[in-house]
Amino acid sequence: MTTPTPRWPAVVFDLDGTVLDSSEIVVAALNHARADLDRPPVEAAAIRDGIGLPLRGMVAMLSAPGEDVDAITASYRAHYTRLAPLHEAAFEGMKALIADLSAAGVALGIATGKSQYGAENAAGRHDLRQWIPAVHGIIPGTPGKPDPAVLVRALAELRVSAEEAVFIGDTTYDMSLAAAIGVETIGVLWGVHDEAALRGAEASHIVSTVAELRALLRA
Repeated sequence: MTTPTPRWPAVVFDLDGTVLDSSEIVVAALNHARADLDRPPVEAAAIRDGIGLPLRGMVAMLSAPGEDVDAITASYRAHYTRLAPLHEAAFEGMKALIADLSAAGVALGIATGKSQYGAENAAGRHDLRQWIPAVHGIIPGTPGKPDPAVLVRALAELRVSAEEAVFIGDTTYDMSLAAAIGVETIGVLWGVHDEAALRGAEASHIVSTVAELRALLRA
């Protein structure tokens, strides 16, 4: 792979649906959790639409009145923890791109709707920490996406301004949180939200392949 000349000094990635192919694990884990509590399954499309939100918020959004959101959330975590090491994978070409950006001196971060614990586990599971020093998820007492708090933390660790960074994600929540603090966005079409949704959320750029992303990140 050719090492790209960086267009932005800093690149921050969403994790699920952007770097990692995990949407089917989310769907399976949630419906396993609902089955544990004798609740009916939720349509996969509805679950995918909520990916990117904080976990409890996603579960609450997909729950009927009176359902035990906390119990479903706890069961989901157990199922996801079991399934992710078996089925989660990086999208083809993403790790090579990240390695090349790191070699080119780009400051790299992750800002995800996962918990901080989940973000660090996923980054470790896929050996991303060798290239990405700033791994940020949701910590207790702080808001999740689409609030920009998690991205603000990543930029602070990288010591870059909003104008120096681009945020790459696959959901409208990603586009909204970055736009709220003046960070350019790249919407990727291999995740969960489609082109119309990303354009509606005013993505600065949209790419359909990792090759297109690589080209865009070059000067």
